[in-house]
Amino acid sequence: MKLMTSSKKVSVSLTYVSIVVQALSTMLLTSFYLRTLGAETYGLYQMINAVAQYIMILDLGISTVMIRYIAEFDAKGNHEKSENFAFHFGLIVLLAAILIAVIGAVVNGNIENIYRNLTLEEYELSHRLFNFIIFQLVFTVFGHFFQGVSYAYDQYTFERTVSIVQIVVNTILVILFIKLGMGLIGIVLANGIVIFLHTAISAIYAFFAVHFRIRFHGWEFSMLQPAMLLMLAMLLQAIVGHVNSSVDKTILGIMTTKTDVTIYAVAATIITMFNTLPMAVSTVYQSDAVRMVSSGADREKMTSFVIKPGRLQFMMVGAFLAGFFLFGQDFLVCWTNEKMLPAWKYVLIIMIPNSVPLIQNTCLSILNALDKRMFRSLILVAITGFNIGLTVLLIALIGPIGAPLATGISYLIGHVILMNLYYGKKIGLNVWRMFKEIFRRTWLCILIALILNAPLMLWRVDGNWLVLLLKAVVFCLTYGVLLLFIGMNSSEKSLFFSLMRKLRIGQPKKHRG
Repeated sequence: MKLMTSSKKVSVSLTYVSIVVQALSTMLLTSFYLRTLGAETYGLYQMINAVAQYIMILDLGISTVMIRYIAEFDAKGNHEKSENFAFHFGLIVLLAAILIAVIGAVVNGNIENIYRNLTLEEYELSHRLFNFIIFQLVFTVFGHFFQGVSYAYDQYTFERTVSIVQIVVNTILVILFIKLGMGLIGIVLANGIVIFLHTAISAIYAFFAVHFRIRFHGWEFSMLQPAMLLMLAMLLQAIVGHVNSSVDKTILGIMTTKTDVTIYAVAATIITMFNTLPMAVSTVYQSDAVRMVSSGADREKMTSFVIKPGRLQFMMVGAFLAGFFLFGQDFLVCWTNEKMLPAWKYVLIIMIPNSVPLIQNTCLSILNALDKRMFRSLILVAITGFNIGLTVLLIALIGPIGAPLATGISYLIGHVILMNLYYGKKIGLNVWRMFKEIFRRTWLCILIALILNAPLMLWRVDGNWLVLLLKAVVFCLTYGVLLLFIGMNSSEKSLFFSLMRKLRIGQPKKHRG
């Protein structure tokens, strides 16, 4: 059996192109910011952006909800229901946008009460930055609504292509605006422009290419009731996500220095790139999970459903972890400067426990299909509260490294221990078999690659990208050969050789968008 259909391969391929482009953009811009703006100024931007991102919890998982229910109505051929749902849900989106603007204005008026260690000039700049960021958040909400329409009709190719273009255009505009002397305002202005354009393009595509319509067919608030639980679960998850991505920077900004915030922001940027690697595989399995659950799949079939993408995800996650352990410090020196080296420890402390939920995140598709997302959200909310308290305590006791340490401990308790107990006891997954099959032989490839490439750590890079690239190529070749001869099973080898044949022939099959 093939691991993926042709359409899934196209979707995953585009997602990885987007990941690579985003990673290159992030690396370029972060280095550019530190070089042109300085660690202190960039730290100020991270502090303000961290506060603004809390407001984004009002997104309510708009894109996910649209995909879940528009796709269901369409599959049943009930287009009138789909149009009416879009109208009712559109009212919620409009309300969310208004709340974001209002709450944003209130928070902006209290920046002085949040950060008490800024200068008068920094406070003035912070208020201007915050206004631009709130503008971005409002249009992001509307953008997610229309993007959800495209995804519901399997228009992944278009949306992901637009996302790639957005990254490139944003990078160019940011560099241009900063070169013109706009400073931090140039960053938020560029972001605002591309988000507005992406939202407009997504709306035009939904109306004129997908031919989707938003029509009022009578008040029917009952149709929103099944979606409310998912929305609440996504709200709680958004709280967790934004708090976990922003709380450490916020607390560091309050308790330490702007330079410490910058170091943590560099680490968080790498962690974000790390998190996106396995997501490209799991995001295409939502519809398969719904069909599987609807057919009454048993414990072992659901477990097998997680294992197949989980093995591919572990191959990527393991390679990233091992490579960063070996060459992460060299990478930080090449990318930023030696002052950012503490970020190496921060990244590893968080990434190691976080790797477990990443290799099994196809479980989330099963939770959505079973309408059991709420428990996970409640668990993560509780763990986030624990994370906040532990972060404050550890920073006071051991300094800035307490922030990533608290996050790592929280991930271990919540994502690794509690969620796997839930998957086994309540969902019925065979957790022991799941991890046994995912790790089978692949862990050995990672270990051997680490040992064989460890001597390369003695080869000093001294900021030379070419030397770092050569070390990375040697590691990747070593790991790839080990996977091919030891780690991969027959299905994975078939997929690998199939991709190689297409690359060699240069005539991949055409896929429908």
